[in-house]
Amino acid sequence: MDNYPAGAANDPRAPWNQVDPPAVAFNVAATFTLEKTVELTTVQYEGGETDDEGYTEPYDTLQVEWKDEYKEQQYNPVELLEKLADLVEQNLDVIRSKLLYLHPDWRTGYLTTEMRRYKGMIECARGWKITEESYEE
Repeated sequence: MDNYPAGAANDPRAPWNQVDPPAVAFNVAATFTLEKTVELTTVQYEGGETDDEGYTEPYDTLQVEWKDEYKEQQYNPVELLEKLADLVEQNLDVIRSKLLYLHPDWRTGYLTTEMRRYKGMIECARGWKITEESYEE
């Protein structure tokens, strides 16, 4: 005798007899808008001179190509993700070399878990593209 209500043990509509559908992979475009204020230096300004009375003329940076200055001094998010993925790959190589020296029974433990985590990080970091850029003071 079971503990199900009468006649419900084999009922396909009963919650305990429901089967989850298999997972299906879909290609989804993820779009994020990121913004970060950074300090950039430039020599492409006008003004900034101080007169005899101590007044300093404001800087005029209308002619500055901020996109060029940024690219010379900073990594954009995609470049940064690529650099980080390269570092993670280096760590993954270290783990692989450590696995060679471990007893086979220990290879399924912590280091293989770390390998899976690092591979996931690399997969997440790669493949991004910049669809829109903006640089302003």
